Amino acid sequence: MNMKIVSKLWIAVSLMLLLIVASKLLDAYVSLKYEVEEVHVSSQLNEAVIDKKKLLDQMIVGLWSAATYLLVNIIIMVRRVYNNQ
Repeated sequence: MNMKIVSKLWIAVSLMLLLIVASKLLDAYVSLKYEVEEVHVSSQLNEAVIDKKKLLDQMIVGLWSAATYLLVNIIIMVRRVYNNQ
């Protein structure tokens, strides 16, 4: 019984973290589009903009990795909880 509670709590926390990661991912994409790509179109590239683009690209890759990990984790835990019933 206690393991089911722990598993359900783990799923709930993972879902909350997935929502946070998704909002940060959306924020990173919006920042990339409006703060970097618009400057790139206007041909006013400087080192700060290039560094910001690299940072946002790295952040997006990291967030996608975290989202994938959390999603797989949620699927495994849900299968474990509902297969043991």
